[in-house]
Amino acid sequence: WEYPTFAEDDGTSPPSSSSQDYVEQDRGFVASINVADPANIVPVERETIRSGALHIHVSTSAIFAAGADYNSNTGDSTTRVQYIDISDPAGAITPRGTFNVPGSIRNRFYMDEFNGSFRICTDNWGFGFRAAKLFTYNVTNPDAVTAQGNVEIIRGEILEAVRYDGNRAYAVTFLRVDPLFII
Repeated sequence: WEYPTFAEDDGTSPPSSSSQDYVEQDRGFVASINVADPANIVPVERETIRSGALHIHVSTSAIFAAGADYNSNTGDSTTRVQYIDISDPAGAITPRGTFNVPGSIRNRFYMDEFNGSFRICTDNWGFGFRAAKLFTYNVTNPDAVTAQGNVEIIRGEILEAVRYDGNRAYAVTFLRVDPLFII
C-alpha cells in the first residue's frame, strides 16, 4: 500500500492543516490490475476520486462514484455522481461525465444502472420539508449525461432502504408509516 503523493503545482495538494475542507478519508480511488499472469500481477492504472462520503456502484462497463455535497448557505444537499469508464479490456480507467442529483444517499444500494439509464433514489430535507424521490439519467453518452425524469416517492418520510431489480425499484421509507413502494 502506498499513500498518495501530492505535487505542489498540479492542484492536488491538500490545503494547510488549518483548513477544515480537506479530509483524507473522504478520498477514494479506482485501480485496474492485470492478473493474466498470476506470477506477475501488474498494476495498470489508478484514478483518484475526490468526494465526501463516497459511495460506489459498479456495472460491467462503468463505476458510478457518488459523494455528498451540502451547501450550508442554502441548506440544500446534492449528490455528485462521477461516471468512470472501465470498459477497456486493457484496463484503462477513464473519468467521464459528472452530474448532480438533488438530495442525498446513504449507501451504494440507492444507485443502479439498467439499459443505459442510471437510477438513484435520494432523500431531500431541510427546514421541516422531507421528500424521497427517484431520478433517472441517460448514460448512453457518458460525456454528456442527461436527466430523463424523476418521481416523488413520498413526502414527510425518509428512505430507509432501496433495491433495484430489472425495470423496478423498491423503496422502504420510515418516519410515520414505514411503507414499501414498488416503482
